[in-house]
Amino acid sequence: MPHSTFRLTLLALPAFASAACLSSASTTPSPDGGATTDTGAGHPTTDGGQKGDASMHSDGGASTGDGATFLPDGGWLADARVSSSQLPSLDGAFASDTGATSRCSMTASEVICSERSLVITTPPGGGSSADAGTNQRKVLYQLPLGTPPHAGWPTVFMFQGSFLSAEYTFLATSSESYGLYYQTELVMKLLDAGYAVLAPEALSGGTTYWQTNVAPYAASWAGCADDLLVQAMLADVKNGTFGPLDPTHLYATGISSGGYMSSRMAVSYPGDFKALAIESGSYATCLSGLSEATGGACIIPTLPATHPPTLFLHGDQDTLIIPEWTVTAYETALKAAGIPTSEVDDANSGHQWIPEAPDAVLAWFQKYP
Repeated sequence: MPHSTFRLTLLALPAFASAACLSSASTTPSPDGGATTDTGAGHPTTDGGQKGDASMHSDGGASTGDGATFLPDGGWLADARVSSSQLPSLDGAFASDTGATSRCSMTASEVICSERSLVITTPPGGGSSADAGTNQRKVLYQLPLGTPPHAGWPTVFMFQGSFLSAEYTFLATSSESYGLYYQTELVMKLLDAGYAVLAPEALSGGTTYWQTNVAPYAASWAGCADDLLVQAMLADVKNGTFGPLDPTHLYATGISSGGYMSSRMAVSYPGDFKALAIESGSYATCLSGLSEATGGACIIPTLPATHPPTLFLHGDQDTLIIPEWTVTAYETALKAAGIPTSEVDDANSGHQWIPEAPDAVLAWFQKYP
């Protein structure tokens, strides 16, 4: 999964557009969906492709009855819901995992985790620019090493920030903007702790943002393109498309627009998620770049008891894109409803994944098994 030499400008959209974003100078991430293979070392390939093993498709894995076929260690071969041209390759022969201790490798300058890729086809939905009446939505994902629990792996949905493709979830260097090194470190810690990670892309190959706080979808979510994607992902978790996952133990996290999207999991899919961790974001329908004078654009309703426990992570220097008062307003509403909440702040950070995020998010999710 090669990185571009410079990144796309990730500006917060104007408040009238209602999208929370990241901001900085750069170029578009590679759109080719270069998923990685797992050769035991955990290093992604650099050619943007996948090294499938054709022999793996005829080794007699057991059928689940729903179109998916699994290898003895939980790897899957095929899914009837996805055309053969869209099937991701396996991330290396699973025999190569023997003796491995992690899907990832980490140095002071780089974190790399192997990944798999699945394309989900959905109806276009509102706000989509899909061709031929469908959307092709990529989900990058990975499962932990080892034998899954009887019910399957607990699973984290990780939502990208605006204009920052999910391609960047599984590889980052310490020089990346927005603390992306800590995002990939978080992926590593989750996988090593036994959580599967699913990282879907926003519309247009991840080059846009989530619709959760974009008019008219903020107030009319049902049937929009991102709602259809989440519904499909939830169904695929339940039917085993991603492998042996536990649909009763789902968690969500994300940065900026992805933080708002994490909140959307509580608002529109009550009961499906056990806990949330929101980095540099706030309530699902709030706008970004707000001053307290425009507080009407961040109205937190009375929250139901089904809202999951929520952790907030925030850089004290992020005073423009996601000001602290919008986070405080959400926390206040959670506390009023008797819902557990906590906040981790970093005095030296701005709009980014903060250094404390990997340990704090993992600990928060483990608190709600």
